[in-house]
Amino acid sequence: MKSPHRQDLESFERELLQALKRGRCLLCDRIMQLATVYVSVHATEFGNTCAGQGRCYPYLIPYCPNCELQPKEKGCIHVPMFAGLIGGA
Repeated sequence: MKSPHRQDLESFERELLQALKRGRCLLCDRIMQLATVYVSVHATEFGNTCAGQGRCYPYLIPYCPNCELQPKEKGCIHVPMFAGLIGGA
């Protein structure tokens, strides 16, 4: 599994849970290893730019050492941060 890059939170978590449940590589059936990836949270309201509140969370990302490169140490997800503040009461 790759580090997330401009991915929405729901699809990232869905992909992560599927990979963790599987526990083995789909190609070679080897047990997955885990890498720590620091994921920054960015606001979708800023479009395709990586801007947000500066929060960063560590995730354990599974990967197959036979079939994949180790995930990059940093990644980002994009979430709506200001939806409740814009034009609201």
